[in-house]
Amino acid sequence: GGTPEEVLRINSDGNLTSAKGDAFVGTASSSTSTKGSILEQGSNGNGRYIRFADGTQICYSIPYEWANEYGSTTNTWTYPAAFSSAPAVVGNCATRYSAGSVAVEGLMFGVSGNYGAGTTSVNVSHGSTRSASYASTVVAIGRWF
Repeated sequence: GGTPEEVLRINSDGNLTSAKGDAFVGTASSSTSTKGSILEQGSNGNGRYIRFADGTQICYSIPYEWANEYGSTTNTWTYPAAFSSAPAVVGNCATRYSAGSVAVEGLMFGVSGNYGAGTTSVNVSHGSTRSASYASTVVAIGRWF
């Protein structure tokens, strides 16, 4: 039993909205008294972000280019949109150097305590005897309000 609940509809302007009339994509609002969108997305030089009306935020940068380095170096990733507190951050690292010796790459986040709502430090490690450039996928998930 029961009747299906209407979740989304197309309004008179042809835009996708929630059953309550909230725009699906636009500017999300953290206020319960202000009508906002279900989803907000944007990008800048630091990557892309998606904000959901429930307060969830996902930031990512694909690929994030690191400088040519041998050994280990620490960089800072400024999120494309700030979080309300430090998010969970994950990533992977792939070398662009393919000839010669095998490289071991790795990323470590929050090195030296730099792990906050706006940035995180990213330590890039490379085990080859040659310099290489890196293309990383970095993702942060947390709350924006």
